[in-house]
Amino acid sequence: MFEEMNEKISIIGLYKNCKFIPKMFFLKNRNMPVEEITLINNIKDGLTKKRQYSVTSGNNVYRLIFNRDDESWSLTGVYMG
Repeated sequence: MFEEMNEKISIIGLYKNCKFIPKMFFLKNRNMPVEEITLINNIKDGLTKKRQYSVTSGNNVYRLIFNRDDESWSLTGVYMG
């Protein structure tokens, strides 16, 4: 089941070979370790440039969006497996 969301989140990650790799995100005071990155995609929302990451944590797949204009992170959806 897929659930649309719009939650501001914080991310911990690292840069490797000039690319950002998310390692953990924080959702409602819970630490969510990123086990696998399944997609990285650049998108535009009007004039706003964003980078979309699909990541797994536990049995779920999360859609994380990095707003490149204001440098904020949000969780926009979760597929509960």
